[in-house]
Amino acid sequence: FNQIQPNVRSSIEADVYGREPYAFASWVYAPENGNYGKASLTHLTGGASWTYRAATEFLLGVQPQVDGIHIAPCIPADWKEYSVKRQIAGATYNFRFTNPDAKTGPAVRITLNGNALDSNIIPYAESGSEVNVDIILK
Repeated sequence: FNQIQPNVRSSIEADVYGREPYAFASWVYAPENGNYGKASLTHLTGGASWTYRAATEFLLGVQPQVDGIHIAPCIPADWKEYSVKRQIAGATYNFRFTNPDAKTGPAVRITLNGNALDSNIIPYAESGSEVNVDIILK
């Protein structure tokens, strides 16, 4: 995940990359090309939105689906805790993840507004409400 971030790519060989360190490029030339390492067409790509989605849904593990919000983190074992605040379907969700045993996911134990859930799917709340979700990786 880190290797595709623009700031990482541009810090390796900034003169070769040749683009803004904060912007996604549509492509970076491959080794077979004479412009190897050079980025092209920044700001004209969906890369930022896809990376946001990959980070929030598949790394952090907050996945809005038709039947509710699936919780399935896939994080580095050394992450002890993190939080995510999301507006989904008009409700505000405060997710707090703790990882006391250095797990990587996706098995979790969930408490929703103080009540234990026996599933990793959080039901959608009414629009305008605020929901507190505590997740422990197990």
